[in-house]
Amino acid sequence: MAALSEAVLSTLPASMRCADVGFPNGSMLRRRDAAISYPLIQYNSPWSASWIVADVDYPGAAYAAQDRGAPSPSVSVINPKNGHAHLFWYLSRPVHLTDAARLAPMRLLDRVRYALTRQIGADANYTGLLAKNLFHPDWRVVQNLDAPVIGYDLHKLADSLDMDGYREPRADTAIAEGRNVFMFDVGRRWAYEAVRERRGDSFDLWLADCAAYFERLNVSLADPLTMGEVRAIAKSTAKFCWRNDAQHAERFRARQSFKGRMGGKVSGAVRRAASEDARASARLMRASGCTVAAIAAELGVHRNTVSAWLSDPDLGNAQ
Repeated sequence: MAALSEAVLSTLPASMRCADVGFPNGSMLRRRDAAISYPLIQYNSPWSASWIVADVDYPGAAYAAQDRGAPSPSVSVINPKNGHAHLFWYLSRPVHLTDAARLAPMRLLDRVRYALTRQIGADANYTGLLAKNLFHPDWRVVQNLDAPVIGYDLHKLADSLDMDGYREPRADTAIAEGRNVFMFDVGRRWAYEAVRERRGDSFDLWLADCAAYFERLNVSLADPLTMGEVRAIAKSTAKFCWRNDAQHAERFRARQSFKGRMGGKVSGAVRRAASEDARASARLMRASGCTVAAIAAELGVHRNTVSAWLSDPDLGNAQ
Protein backbone atom coordinates (compact mmCIF):
# COMPACT_ATOMS: atom_id res chain seq x y z
CA MET A 1 0.00 0.00 0.00
CA ALA A 2 1.35 3.41 -1.00
CA ALA A 3 2.25 6.05 1.52
CA LEU A 4 -0.11 9.01 1.82
CA SER A 5 2.35 11.43 0.23
CA GLU A 6 2.95 9.03 -2.68
CA ALA A 7 -0.78 8.58 -3.25
CA VAL A 8 -1.28 12.33 -3.46
CA LEU A 9 1.65 12.97 -5.80
CA SER A 10 0.69 10.10 -8.10
CA THR A 11 -2.86 11.39 -8.59
CA LEU A 12 -2.21 15.11 -9.03
CA PRO A 13 -2.86 16.38 -12.59
CA ALA A 14 0.18 17.18 -14.73
CA SER A 15 -1.21 20.72 -15.13
CA MET A 16 -3.32 21.97 -12.26
CA ARG A 17 -5.04 24.99 -10.80
CA CYS A 18 -3.41 26.69 -7.83
CA ALA A 19 -3.87 29.87 -5.83
CA ASP A 20 -2.71 31.91 -2.87
CA VAL A 21 -4.95 32.26 0.17
CA GLY A 22 -7.57 34.92 -0.44
CA PHE A 23 -7.09 34.59 -4.22
CA PRO A 24 -5.31 37.96 -4.70
CA ASN A 25 -4.35 36.85 -8.23
CA GLY A 26 -7.24 34.48 -8.85
CA SER A 27 -6.41 30.88 -9.66
CA MET A 28 -3.59 30.03 -12.03
CA LEU A 29 -2.93 27.04 -14.25
CA ARG A 30 0.60 25.74 -13.64
CA ARG A 31 2.59 22.59 -14.19
CA ARG A 32 2.52 20.27 -11.20
CA ASP A 33 6.09 20.97 -10.03
CA ALA A 34 5.33 24.72 -9.89
CA ALA A 35 1.77 24.46 -8.55
CA ILE A 36 2.83 22.33 -5.59
CA SER A 37 4.42 25.40 -3.97
CA TYR A 38 1.03 27.17 -3.59
CA PRO A 39 -1.15 26.83 -0.48
CA LEU A 40 -4.26 25.91 -2.51
CA ILE A 41 -4.11 23.33 -5.29
CA GLN A 42 -6.29 21.18 -7.54
CA TYR A 43 -6.28 17.51 -6.52
CA ASN A 44 -8.56 15.93 -9.14
CA SER A 45 -8.13 16.18 -12.89
CA PRO A 46 -11.08 17.18 -15.13
CA TRP A 47 -11.17 13.57 -16.40
CA SER A 48 -11.06 11.53 -13.19
CA ALA A 49 -11.66 11.86 -9.47
CA SER A 50 -9.38 10.13 -6.97
CA TRP A 51 -10.33 12.32 -4.02
CA ILE A 52 -13.58 13.38 -2.37
CA VAL A 53 -12.99 16.66 -0.56
CA ALA A 54 -15.17 18.35 2.07
CA ASP A 55 -14.78 21.90 3.36
CA VAL A 56 -15.56 22.06 7.08
CA ASP A 57 -15.71 25.59 8.46
CA TYR A 58 -16.04 25.20 12.20
CA PRO A 59 -13.54 24.64 15.05
CA GLY A 60 -12.51 21.02 15.52
CA ALA A 61 -13.23 20.36 11.85
CA ALA A 62 -10.43 17.81 11.57
CA TYR A 63 -12.45 15.39 13.71
CA ALA A 64 -15.85 16.12 12.19
CA ALA A 65 -16.09 12.68 10.58
CA GLN A 66 -15.29 10.80 13.76
CA ASP A 67 -17.56 13.01 15.86
CA ARG A 68 -20.52 12.47 13.50
CA GLY A 69 -20.10 8.80 12.72
CA ALA A 70 -18.75 9.18 9.18
CA PRO A 71 -15.85 7.18 7.70
CA SER A 72 -12.46 8.49 8.77
CA PRO A 73 -10.86 10.73 6.16
CA SER A 74 -7.68 9.62 4.45
CA VAL A 75 -6.17 12.98 5.29
CA SER A 76 -7.22 16.08 7.24
CA VAL A 77 -5.53 19.40 6.41
CA ILE A 78 -6.12 22.09 9.02
CA ASN A 79 -5.83 25.85 9.13
CA PRO A 80 -4.10 26.24 12.53
CA LYS A 81 -5.41 29.80 12.90
CA ASN A 82 -9.09 28.89 13.09
CA GLY A 83 -9.34 25.10 13.21
CA HIS A 84 -11.16 24.86 9.87
CA ALA A 85 -10.13 22.00 7.61
CA HIS A 86 -10.38 20.23 4.30
CA LEU A 87 -11.06 16.52 4.71
CA PHE A 88 -10.08 14.07 1.96
CA TRP A 89 -11.25 10.54 1.19
CA TYR A 90 -8.99 8.66 -1.22
CA LEU A 91 -10.70 6.42 -3.78
CA SER A 92 -8.68 3.28 -4.41
CA ARG A 93 -10.23 3.16 -7.89
CA PRO A 94 -10.68 6.59 -9.46
CA VAL A 95 -14.00 7.56 -11.00
CA HIS A 96 -13.63 8.53 -14.65
CA LEU A 97 -15.48 11.66 -15.77
CA THR A 98 -15.16 11.67 -19.56
CA ASP A 99 -17.97 11.35 -22.11
CA ALA A 100 -17.03 7.70 -22.61
CA ALA A 101 -17.10 6.87 -18.89
CA ARG A 102 -19.88 4.85 -17.27
CA LEU A 103 -22.64 6.95 -15.72
CA ALA A 104 -23.36 4.76 -12.70
CA PRO A 105 -20.03 5.46 -10.90
CA MET A 106 -20.34 9.21 -11.59
CA ARG A 107 -23.84 9.26 -10.14
CA LEU A 108 -22.74 7.28 -7.12
CA LEU A 109 -19.82 9.65 -6.59
CA ASP A 110 -22.22 12.60 -6.54
CA ARG A 111 -24.48 10.87 -4.02
CA VAL A 112 -21.53 9.98 -1.77
CA ARG A 113 -20.28 13.57 -1.86
CA TYR A 114 -23.73 14.76 -0.86
CA ALA A 115 -24.03 12.23 1.97
CA LEU A 116 -20.59 13.01 3.40
CA THR A 117 -21.19 16.75 3.19
CA ARG A 118 -24.51 16.48 4.99
CA GLN A 119 -23.36 14.04 7.65
CA ILE A 120 -20.33 16.05 8.78
CA GLY A 121 -21.89 19.49 8.34
CA ALA A 122 -19.54 20.60 5.56
CA ASP A 123 -20.08 23.49 3.17
CA ALA A 124 -22.73 22.36 0.68
CA ASN A 125 -21.65 25.00 -1.87
CA TYR A 126 -18.01 23.90 -1.98
CA THR A 127 -17.16 22.54 -5.43
CA GLY A 128 -13.90 20.81 -4.49
CA LEU A 129 -11.81 22.42 -7.23
CA LEU A 130 -9.13 23.92 -4.97
CA ALA A 131 -8.17 22.56 -1.57
CA LYS A 132 -5.50 23.05 1.04
CA ASN A 133 -2.14 21.74 -0.14
CA LEU A 134 -1.03 19.18 2.44
CA PHE A 135 2.63 19.84 1.54
CA HIS A 136 2.40 23.58 2.28
CA PRO A 137 3.79 24.93 5.58
CA ASP A 138 0.73 27.15 6.19
CA TRP A 139 -1.36 24.09 7.05
CA ARG A 140 -1.17 21.28 9.59
CA VAL A 141 -1.77 17.67 8.56
CA VAL A 142 -3.23 15.27 11.13
CA GLN A 143 -2.03 12.06 9.49
CA ASN A 144 1.54 10.88 9.00
CA LEU A 145 2.48 11.49 5.36
CA ASP A 146 4.75 8.45 5.37
CA ALA A 147 2.06 6.10 6.70
CA PRO A 148 0.01 3.91 4.33
CA VAL A 149 -2.89 5.83 2.82
CA ILE A 150 -6.44 4.85 3.81
CA GLY A 151 -8.18 4.05 0.52
CA TYR A 152 -11.90 3.53 -0.01
CA ASP A 153 -13.92 1.58 -2.50
CA LEU A 154 -16.70 3.92 -3.61
CA HIS A 155 -19.45 1.32 -3.13
CA LYS A 156 -18.24 0.38 0.35
CA LEU A 157 -17.99 4.05 1.23
CA ALA A 158 -21.60 4.49 0.13
CA ASP A 159 -22.66 1.52 2.27
CA SER A 160 -21.23 3.20 5.37
CA LEU A 161 -23.18 6.44 4.85
CA ASP A 162 -26.79 7.53 5.20
CA MET A 163 -27.65 7.90 1.51
CA ASP A 164 -31.24 8.97 2.10
CA GLY A 165 -32.31 12.50 1.31
CA TYR A 166 -30.42 12.88 -1.97
CA ARG A 167 -32.78 14.28 -4.57
CA GLU A 168 -31.83 13.61 -8.17
CA PRO A 169 -33.35 15.91 -10.78
CA ARG A 170 -36.30 14.21 -12.43
CA ALA A 171 -35.24 12.52 -15.66
CA ASP A 172 -38.78 12.61 -17.04
CA THR A 173 -38.79 16.38 -16.67
CA ALA A 174 -35.53 16.59 -18.61
CA ILE A 175 -36.98 14.43 -21.39
CA ALA A 176 -40.20 16.43 -21.57
CA GLU A 177 -38.58 19.86 -21.58
CA GLY A 178 -35.36 19.09 -23.43
CA ARG A 179 -32.02 18.52 -21.78
CA ASN A 180 -30.63 22.00 -22.46
CA VAL A 181 -33.72 23.68 -21.03
CA PHE A 182 -33.71 21.38 -18.02
CA MET A 183 -30.00 21.95 -17.33
CA PHE A 184 -30.43 25.67 -17.60
CA ASP A 185 -33.58 25.82 -15.50
CA VAL A 186 -32.08 23.90 -12.57
CA GLY A 187 -28.65 25.48 -12.92
CA ARG A 188 -29.71 29.09 -13.15
CA ARG A 189 -31.66 28.88 -9.89
CA TRP A 190 -28.49 27.68 -8.19
CA ALA A 191 -26.26 30.24 -9.95
CA TYR A 192 -28.37 33.28 -9.06
CA GLU A 193 -27.72 32.52 -5.39
CA ALA A 194 -24.25 31.01 -5.58
CA VAL A 195 -22.64 33.94 -7.43
CA ARG A 196 -23.10 36.08 -4.33
CA GLU A 197 -20.62 33.86 -2.51
CA ARG A 198 -17.96 34.74 -5.08
CA ARG A 199 -18.18 38.52 -4.75
CA GLY A 200 -14.61 39.77 -4.49
CA ASP A 201 -13.15 36.58 -6.01
CA SER A 202 -11.91 36.06 -9.56
CA PHE A 203 -14.14 35.06 -12.48
CA ASP A 204 -12.19 31.88 -13.19
CA LEU A 205 -13.04 30.54 -9.73
CA TRP A 206 -16.70 31.29 -10.35
CA LEU A 207 -16.47 29.62 -13.76
CA ALA A 208 -14.96 26.54 -12.15
CA ASP A 209 -17.83 26.48 -9.63
CA CYS A 210 -20.36 26.57 -12.47
CA ALA A 211 -18.56 23.89 -14.48
CA ALA A 212 -18.41 21.55 -11.48
CA TYR A 213 -22.09 22.09 -10.66
CA PHE A 214 -23.35 21.54 -14.21
CA GLU A 215 -21.16 18.47 -14.68
CA ARG A 216 -22.65 16.91 -11.54
CA LEU A 217 -26.14 17.84 -12.70
CA ASN A 218 -25.51 16.32 -16.12
CA VAL A 219 -24.67 12.86 -14.82
CA SER A 220 -28.12 12.65 -13.22
CA LEU A 221 -29.77 12.67 -16.65
CA ALA A 222 -30.82 9.43 -18.31
CA ASP A 223 -29.25 10.68 -21.55
CA PRO A 224 -26.52 13.17 -20.56
CA LEU A 225 -25.22 15.95 -22.74
CA THR A 226 -21.64 15.83 -23.98
CA MET A 227 -19.04 17.50 -21.79
CA GLY A 228 -18.61 20.16 -24.46
CA GLU A 229 -22.30 21.05 -24.31
CA VAL A 230 -22.27 21.09 -20.52
CA ARG A 231 -19.27 23.38 -20.35
CA ALA A 232 -20.83 25.73 -22.91
CA ILE A 233 -23.96 26.06 -20.77
CA ALA A 234 -21.86 26.51 -17.65
CA LYS A 235 -19.75 29.20 -19.30
CA SER A 236 -22.73 31.22 -20.57
CA THR A 237 -24.40 30.97 -17.16
CA ALA A 238 -21.22 31.99 -15.35
CA LYS A 239 -20.59 34.99 -17.62
CA PHE A 240 -24.13 36.25 -17.39
CA CYS A 241 -24.44 35.98 -13.61
CA TRP A 242 -20.99 37.48 -13.07
CA ARG A 243 -21.71 40.51 -15.24
CA ASN A 244 -25.16 41.10 -13.86
CA ASP A 245 -24.72 40.33 -10.19
CA ALA A 246 -23.92 43.90 -9.16
CA GLN A 247 -26.84 45.15 -11.22
CA HIS A 248 -29.19 42.63 -9.62
CA ALA A 249 -27.93 43.44 -6.14
CA GLU A 250 -28.53 47.14 -6.66
CA ARG A 251 -31.97 46.46 -8.12
CA PHE A 252 -32.84 44.28 -5.14
CA ARG A 253 -31.80 46.97 -2.66
CA ALA A 254 -33.84 49.56 -4.53
CA ARG A 255 -36.91 47.32 -4.52
CA GLN A 256 -36.56 46.57 -0.83
CA SER A 257 -36.12 50.24 0.01
CA PHE A 258 -39.13 51.20 -2.06
CA LYS A 259 -41.31 48.47 -0.55
CA GLY A 260 -40.28 49.61 2.91
CA ARG A 261 -41.33 53.19 2.16
CA MET A 262 -44.61 52.01 0.69
CA GLY A 263 -45.40 49.62 3.51
CA GLY A 264 -44.96 46.59 1.29
CA LYS A 265 -47.38 47.73 -1.43
CA VAL A 266 -46.65 46.44 -4.91
CA SER A 267 -46.07 49.31 -7.33
CA GLY A 268 -45.35 49.86 -10.98
CA ALA A 269 -41.67 50.27 -10.15
CA VAL A 270 -41.57 46.86 -8.49
CA ARG A 271 -43.37 45.26 -11.41
CA ARG A 272 -40.90 46.85 -13.83
CA ALA A 273 -38.01 45.46 -11.80
CA ALA A 274 -39.57 41.99 -11.94
CA SER A 275 -39.96 42.37 -15.71
CA GLU A 276 -36.28 43.28 -16.00
CA ASP A 277 -35.39 40.09 -14.12
CA ALA A 278 -37.52 38.07 -16.55
CA ARG A 279 -35.80 39.72 -19.52
CA ALA A 280 -32.41 38.90 -18.05
CA SER A 281 -33.44 35.28 -17.60
CA ALA A 282 -34.65 35.14 -21.19
CA ARG A 283 -31.30 36.32 -22.50
CA LEU A 284 -29.41 33.80 -20.39
CA MET A 285 -31.65 30.95 -21.49
CA ARG A 286 -31.15 31.93 -25.13
CA ALA A 287 -27.38 32.02 -24.66
CA SER A 288 -27.62 28.52 -23.23
CA GLY A 289 -29.28 27.20 -26.39
CA CYS A 290 -32.96 27.33 -25.38
CA THR A 291 -35.58 28.02 -28.04
CA VAL A 292 -37.93 31.02 -27.91
CA ALA A 293 -40.85 28.67 -27.28
CA ALA A 294 -39.08 26.99 -24.37
CA ILE A 295 -38.16 30.35 -22.85
CA ALA A 296 -41.74 31.57 -23.16
CA ALA A 297 -43.09 28.43 -21.49
CA GLU A 298 -40.59 28.68 -18.65
CA LEU A 299 -41.22 32.38 -17.95
CA GLY A 300 -44.97 32.23 -18.54
CA VAL A 301 -45.09 34.85 -21.29
CA HIS A 302 -46.01 34.88 -24.98
CA ARG A 303 -43.37 33.96 -27.56
CA ASN A 304 -43.71 37.41 -29.13
CA THR A 305 -42.81 38.96 -25.80
CA VAL A 306 -39.65 36.86 -25.61
CA SER A 307 -38.74 37.76 -29.19
CA ALA A 308 -39.15 41.45 -28.37
CA TRP A 309 -36.95 41.10 -25.29
CA LEU A 310 -34.22 39.33 -27.23
CA SER A 311 -34.24 41.90 -30.02
CA ASP A 312 -34.10 44.91 -27.69
CA PRO A 313 -30.73 46.62 -28.38
CA ASP A 314 -30.60 48.00 -24.84
CA LEU A 315 -30.60 44.46 -23.51
CA GLY A 316 -27.73 43.51 -25.76
CA ASN A 317 -25.67 46.37 -24.35
CA ALA A 318 -26.26 45.11 -20.83
CA GLN A 319 -24.40 41.85 -21.40
